[in-house]
Amino acid sequence: MFKSQEGFSLIEVLIALVVVSIMVSGLLDFWTINDRLIDRTGIRLQALRLAKMSIERFKAELLKGDKSKAFIERLKEIRIKEEEEERYFKNWYPEVSFEREISFEQKNFNNSNSYWVVVKVSWDNKSLELRRLFADH
Repeated sequence: MFKSQEGFSLIEVLIALVVVSIMVSGLLDFWTINDRLIDRTGIRLQALRLAKMSIERFKAELLKGDKSKAFIERLKEIRIKEEEEERYFKNWYPEVSFEREISFEQKNFNNSNSYWVVVKVSWDNKSLELRRLFADH
């Protein structure tokens, strides 16, 4: 009664259309979720790169810096330079606001002044913290 010319019934055609639409909908959802994951991972990698870059700059500046100044003063000067560079990082992801906080924690280690340089990068209620121990030689 409800047969098409090729021999499929109208119900079979409707079932096939529903199945195909469910599959297409599932693929579209997967692509959307995948894009969001890639974007989040990219933002996290940029935050990690920002923190690592700050730590590496501390290392480089301490090696070539003025050794006659107190160690903590040299660290503070480098932090000021890093904070001035902050505006360049905002170009990476204009829709995400990175906030970077650089702090120091003193640690007495083998009778020398040592400081943890702590770089904390925050974005969208998430944060990442990187630490590196530097000692005054």
